[in-house]
Amino acid sequence: MFEYFHLYIKVDCGFCKDAIDLLERESKEFVITVLDKCPPFEEGIKSELGSKTVPIILKCVVPGKPVLVGGYTELKAAILKESKK
Repeated sequence: MFEYFHLYIKVDCGFCKDAIDLLERESKEFVITVLDKCPPFEEGIKSELGSKTVPIILKCVVPGKPVLVGGYTELKAAILKESKK
């Protein structure tokens, strides 16, 4: 089983940078999709996932379907919960 996070971000977003920094500190694997140059895609992904802000963070486990974590605050809580196991 392989696990990673998929982040949808905007370049000038402070919470996006915080999410990246957290994942790097925790040595988590992740990929990034930058939304700045494609507003139609940004609106589509936000609508599909029910999110109004960025970052939009998915937890992906291969094999399996991605699961919406939420934003930075939810990511931080999930990682803290995981570290207490």
